Parts: sequence; structure tokens; C-alpha cells
Amino acid sequence: MCAYDRRPNGIIKIEGELSHDECMEECFLRGAPSWSYRTEFGKDNAKRHQYHSINDGLTTSHASGTVTAHDAEAAIAAHNNGVPSLLPSCLCANPSVLLGFVDDPDYNTYSLAGINRMPENYIDAGIINADSADFQFDCKITCLKMNSSLWYAVWNNYGKTNYAEEPGSMCRCSDPDPGDDRLSSKLVEDPGYDTRSLAGPHTGLRPLHKLDAFDLDDDECLRHCSVVAPGSTWAAIWNPVGEITGEFDAGMTTLNRRCLCEDTSKEYAIDIDPEYDLYSLRGEC
Repeated sequence: MCAYDRRPNGIIKIEGELSHDECMEECFLRGAPSWSYRTEFGKDNAKRHQYHSINDGLTTSHASGTVTAHDAEAAIAAHNNGVPSLLPSCLCANPSVLLGFVDDPDYNTYSLAGINRMPENYIDAGIINADSADFQFDCKITCLKMNSSLWYAVWNNYGKTNYAEEPGSMCRCSDPDPGDDRLSSKLVEDPGYDTRSLAGPHTGLRPLHKLDAFDLDDDECLRHCSVVAPGSTWAAIWNPVGEITGEFDAGMTTLNRRCLCEDTSKEYAIDIDPEYDLYSLRGEC
């Protein structure tokens, strides 16, 4: 499980009463980065009331930066107040909506990362030191530097045995801009790769070119950055080191902010900063 009692803000509702495995397969085929399944609480709620708290306001595709802060807050209000409708057993994350996650006790959320699969649309990371003490970490950082925000895939034992003639393919990153209406999030089965999520948090990293975004909490930070930074995929939020530093600097005229957005008017790059962790605007899965 990736997120307990939480789900993406942007969802695709799947009709019918699906099993756990059927829901996962449905979302895998749709190219979703994660899937949410109704909890026992949600199931009982559906039986008792025949309504749910699913946020209908932002379940359709939108380009980052095309919704306003008012739209996002209205959607959260709809979530909190409840919207009359049947409660689906299965939700797929909408790959086009980058507005983080929301608390929802009716659903638990699971990542589609896993063994024997890789991104359908990928960029080979090239030659990375295969003898590294932590090749997984090196692959992840390489993909982050490419602005890949969804997946990184690494050879498993089958891949090491059968793909050795292509050493540059040992680490594959999801293509951040595959073009032609193709999805960065789409995964395919491959016996030679295991895939992991790039959702974060990535400790001690932040966008190199940043926009200060106030002292917003985690979910508010992701929603804010999605709105004010068109084309962005990342936000950085204080980690415990940042919280301590922030308290120490309180009252000074120049403060580091708890929430930082990516400045997409400048060339993409990430930077090391021990006070921040890097988060995908898609949320934690």
C-alpha cells in the first residue's frame, strides 16, 4: 500500500464492482500511475448512505496551470461536504491531473510500480557505474536530473543475464515528454526490469530555480505549485532540518519558505539542499 485513507485529487472512476486485482489491472492498462480501492469503511458507507465524498470537481484532464486556486479549493470543499453519487469500488489516478492527494477514508491507494515491468515510453540513462554500492540510488538520481517524475526501472537478475549486450539500458527513466498523446506513466510487462516510483520524497533535494510559496502544509503546497507553476512537476517542502532552521530564523526579514515551487521559466535542474525534500505534484504514489 502506498497511501492509507488517501487518494489522488485527479481520478478516473471505473464503473462496476471490481475485485482488488481487477482494479489494479484496469488501471495498469489505462496507464495510470496509481490505483485506489474502496476500504471496508467506504463499502459500509456506500451501503448505508448511497453517497460518497469523492471530489468530482477535478476528475477530468487539465493542463498544469489552467485551473485556479479557487477551483482547487472548491474541489476540496466538495470532498469535505460530500457529493451525492454511488461509491465506486475502483479509482484510477488521472495521469493528466497533478494536484497531489487528499485525505479520504473511503479509499486506500496503491502504486503500479513493481517487478517485471518498465515504462512503455522511456529514456535509457546510459552507462552508470554498475559496481556502485547503491546502483538503485544512482539510477534514481540520474532520472531525476532528466526531469523524469514517474518511474525508474533497473535490470533484475533476468535482465542482467539476457540484456548484458546493452549496458546503457541497465537504468531506464520514464520519458517526461513522450509526445504524440503518449503517456509518461504507462507501464508494460518486461521480465528483465523492476520499476520503482519517483514520486518522492527525495531527501535533501529541491528545484534549483525556485519560487517561494509561503508556509503551506504538504497537500496545500502541492496544489499551490500545480496552479502557479505551469508545466511544473515538482515542489519542495521543509524536512525536519528545515523546520528547525525555520524556527531559528523566524522574525528575520529574509526567510526560507516551507514550500518551494519550481520556476519553469528557467531551465530545469535540481539542487542539493539539506533543508528540503522533493515531492512530485502527482502526490505520494
